Amino acid sequence: MPDQPIFYPVASAEYATQIARDWNTRSLTFAGYVTSFEVQDDYLAKFERHIVGSAVHEEYWIPASQLTEFNQAILGQIEVDVAFFGESLVGFVPEKFGFAGKNAVEQFVILARGWDYSRMDFTLEISANRKPFI
Repeated sequence: MPDQPIFYPVASAEYATQIARDWNTRSLTFAGYVTSFEVQDDYLAKFERHIVGSAVHEEYWIPASQLTEFNQAILGQIEVDVAFFGESLVGFVPEKFGFAGKNAVEQFVILARGWDYSRMDFTLEISANRKPFI
């Protein structure tokens, strides 16, 4: 969040899932995502691991002012492993093409089907409706 002084990547999928599913979707209009990525060991070694509950609640505290350096230390791609949606989440609703009038969940379904059906349609839909992906 823009007003948070610390970015706190967590050290386990279990903890990330708990945050995404149980905390981020508490507000019925929000979504929570579990992502995974690797960070250079020598960079991450500069930061202490903090346990903020039980042993599974382990996280790093990265000062927001150092996010550029943190991002540069990411190896490979960031993957979305699972997503959880608040019951009333609508998200950005586009007005044109296949996403027209569709909420965020319906847009994901269209993308998944488009990927399987036609990579060209998938690419064109994203090109035509970039705002949900920014």
